[in-house]
Amino acid sequence: MAIKKRNEQGQVLVLLTVGIITLLGFTALAIDGGRLYSERRNVQGTTDTSSLTGALYIAQQLKDGVDAGVLAAAEAAAYQRAANNGYDFSLTTVEITEDSNYYFVRTTIHTTIPPTIVQIVYDGPLKVAATSEARVPKSTVFALGQALFSINSSACNSLWFHGTGALKVNNSGIFSNSDCESYAVNFQGNPDGDIDGNIISVGGVQLDDGVTSGGELPGDQVDFQKFNEPDCSKLSKKSG
Repeated sequence: MAIKKRNEQGQVLVLLTVGIITLLGFTALAIDGGRLYSERRNVQGTTDTSSLTGALYIAQQLKDGVDAGVLAAAEAAAYQRAANNGYDFSLTTVEITEDSNYYFVRTTIHTTIPPTIVQIVYDGPLKVAATSEARVPKSTVFALGQALFSINSSACNSLWFHGTGALKVNNSGIFSNSDCESYAVNFQGNPDGDIDGNIISVGGVQLDDGVTSGGELPGDQVDFQKFNEPDCSKLSKKSG
């Protein structure tokens, strides 16, 4: 009886083809996946800074009042920040909304990157998107709007500057909530101090000759217990 032999020709070609496809898949994942991850980080960082830029502009105008012109300028600042990071206005959306307590600045960026290896199996650009939101409370300016402040109500030397260091405060001042009669604010030991704004203190103030400021003003004690930790539980966690 004749024995028929199975023809196994071509199996090596099939295995080689499968191996090449698998290798290309891992290569695409490494190259295009890495590019996607890198671009996603760049986009997220840009949306973060853009929203914060718009929010900072609003915060700086709170004392003088926020109107439609301020909100439009804040929106333009957020757009410009995105453009400075390489994402033009056609890729960026900035929305500013408000409720009874906060202003919200939300920035969304949609962009694409061209594929390299993935284009073998996918015809089209790779899409990347991210969203960030910053909020600005409409509440009274914290610590009287001062750059440096001490909330302790009784500690002496609550703000104490000494040694050879130099302190420079631009467009603001300092505030001490302490009622210590001797020195609530104490510049001692010849430190340099250049303070654009006022030195406001409930208690006494000691200044060396090297300290300049807008002036010394008496302050009223503030109940800092009313400044609670912000509740961020209701903030949107959406991201593209």
